[in-house]
Amino acid sequence: MKGIETPFWDLFFKAGFAGLIVAGVVCLDYSVRDSISRLVLVYLAFLAIPFANRFHVVVSFTEVMYLVFGGQVPLVPGLYGFVFPVLLGNTVGGVLLVTVVNYFQTTERRVEAARERGREQMLSVRELLFGGFVGRSYVPSRAETDDGSD
Repeated sequence: MKGIETPFWDLFFKAGFAGLIVAGVVCLDYSVRDSISRLVLVYLAFLAIPFANRFHVVVSFTEVMYLVFGGQVPLVPGLYGFVFPVLLGNTVGGVLLVTVVNYFQTTERRVEAARERGREQMLSVRELLFGGFVGRSYVPSRAETDDGSD
């Protein structure tokens, strides 16, 4: 009931931080080598979500369904007022972390490639705004990058 009584934007931002935690666990899980360390990482990170008073959509949906079956909350207001903002927050938080990590992992390579291509091959404003829908792919084909050595 505490989560259902929480305002929309508070739920959204709290769920956004939970989305960051979950996406961070997914990224860090690949760097851990042994199974015990992975279990400890996942357990501690996911335990931080309820201890920090954050919300994750899977748990939130389960809580709403418990309250619906117990007759304490109607289904639609529970889904719209609690699960929906948590889903949005989790999604935005997770996508934000993945976007930032991917951007900084590839920025230097993209800038170097653009400098090597020269000014005449830089992306146009239309290509910058609409990406691959209007022009060439950001990823060069193998024929463009292959120098003949394998």
